[in-house]
Amino acid sequence: MELPKALVNVREGSYARLVEYNRGSISAMQLLTAVKDPKYHDCNARFFIAMSLLADGDRAGAREHFTKCVATGCLGFDASDWSRTFLARMNQEPRWPRGIPPKKQAAPQSSPRGSTGRSRTGEPAKP
Repeated sequence: MELPKALVNVREGSYARLVEYNRGSISAMQLLTAVKDPKYHDCNARFFIAMSLLADGDRAGAREHFTKCVATGCLGFDASDWSRTFLARMNQEPRWPRGIPPKKQAAPQSSPRGSTGRSRTGEPAKP
C-alpha cells in the first residue's frame, strides 16, 4: 500500500515514516534514525513508539519513550502534552491502563511464517 502523495513530504517526510512504523513496515530504531528535526519529529516519533509499547503491555519501555518525548521541550505540542498526561497517570497507578495486561516473558516458540523475529522497538525478540 502506497502512502498518499500529499503525505509523503509533510514535515520533511516524518509523517510518512510514522505511518510506516504504525503499520509495522519499519522498526522503532528505523523511525528514530529517519528523524531529521531533533525536536518536534523526535517528540512525535517517541510518542508513537511509547503508545505501541504501552499497547503491547511494556509499561517500562513506554515510560522511557514518554519521558524522552517530554524531554524534547515541545510545549504545546500534542505528542508532548499527551506524554505528560500518560506519565502522570502511570505515576498515579503503575498498573494503568488495567485493560492491558503486563508484558510477559514468553517461552520460546517457533515464529509465524514471514515474521522478522523482532519486537516493535527493532530489537531482536526475547524468547
